Amino acid sequence: MILLQLKQYIRDKEKVTFSDVCNKFDVSPDTANALIDRLEQQGHVQRLSGQQCDSQCSSTCSKNEDWLQWLNHRYPPLKL
Repeated sequence: MILLQLKQYIRDKEKVTFSDVCNKFDVSPDTANALIDRLEQQGHVQRLSGQQCDSQCSSTCSKNEDWLQWLNHRYPPLKL
């Protein structure tokens, strides 16, 4: 259930910080990483480091913070 809520939250916001996810869902960083890993594997989100932020958003943020960006198109998982 929380995975679906997290997916909806990131989709609605389009780009959120890792700390926002931890605070919004009241989960530990390890739990948040596990949930985000699953969404990454499904091709829904992409992790961006603060240095990769394109800074086109209107918020003032720390460039050192990790971001999660919603992908409008899903990439199928690679079969290795």
